[in-house]
Amino acid sequence: MKIRSSLVGAVIFCGLITAYIGSGYLAQEKEKADEAAQAKQLLERGNVVEKLTTVETLRLNSKKYTATISIPAQSETLNKVRVAAETGGIVLEKAVIKGQSVQKGDLLCRIDLGTRETELAQAQAGLIKAEIDYNSAVKLVKLGHAAKTTVTARKAGLDGATAAVKRAEKDIERVEIRSPINGVVETIPAKVGSLLSPGTECATISDATTMLIVGNISERDIGRISVGLNASISMITGDKFKGKLTYIAAAANASTRTFRVDVSVDNPNLLIRDGMTSQISIELEKTKAHFIKKSLLTLNESGDIGVRVVNKNNNVEFYKVKVLSDKKSGVWVSGLKDEINIISIGHEYVEAGQKVLIAVANSKDTSNVLGAK
Repeated sequence: MKIRSSLVGAVIFCGLITAYIGSGYLAQEKEKADEAAQAKQLLERGNVVEKLTTVETLRLNSKKYTATISIPAQSETLNKVRVAAETGGIVLEKAVIKGQSVQKGDLLCRIDLGTRETELAQAQAGLIKAEIDYNSAVKLVKLGHAAKTTVTARKAGLDGATAAVKRAEKDIERVEIRSPINGVVETIPAKVGSLLSPGTECATISDATTMLIVGNISERDIGRISVGLNASISMITGDKFKGKLTYIAAAANASTRTFRVDVSVDNPNLLIRDGMTSQISIELEKTKAHFIKKSLLTLNESGDIGVRVVNKNNNVEFYKVKVLSDKKSGVWVSGLKDEINIISIGHEYVEAGQKVLIAVANSKDTSNVLGAK
């Protein structure tokens, strides 16, 4: 019996030892399992970060932009005068040649006097007689030897004689055809020795100090413009001018369905010549806009044109834009917030709603996004 009790005690002791050792092992295994789960979780988080697309952004602020309508045009002389003869006669002299600059009052053509001096002498003699008759009538009326109506009749005769002298003098002045404006002689069809009738052209004078730049605007844009708007003119020579819209046609051209518009431009140095090719940019309303490189424009699933930006939560957003003007170095667009973080690199590989990692563009590399304006 003593042996059996010792054996039972030994068994119990061994069991306790085994349980103690086993409990330590289980605790160790649980700790290892917890560490493995934590590592797995961290790894999964790391994989999420690694899966985020990295894009480069650039912060842009809106700027004041003046919308414009650009149309092709050509120049025309605003003030072109056809100088015609007011009296008839043989041309004795052409005082100017084609292309010559003239001042107001300069002689262009001279017509033969003919019998005009004789007609003036007759008119002056008639005036002397009419003055004598009138003075005599006044004296006779005062003496009571003539009726008052006699004075009235003589006064009418005097007035007629005075007018005849003035006509004769004016007719003599008209034999010298003079320029009514400062300008350049465009044409001078009169020939020495030829008969010039009243109304026949002696010369055409063009004043090029103010020019018209003439274009045709589409019926789609006609409602956006009005007389008085400022306009910029670019000549084919590279010269730049400022002017104002002075005329808008009331009716469209029947064949082109466009409306004529005129812009008046000061041309003091005569750099603009008649018929030169040019471009009119009519200034419209002022608004806020962003200037970006054309390559940053993209389309969404609906086919809308726009750009991709990143919001404060690092999520991609798509904004529809309206292209206000297309230049060689970029485009002006509206429809964006005043301040945006536009995706300058990588916008082709992300979609709206996607979370991204951001790398801010170097300020020295803004030429990748912006063009010279």
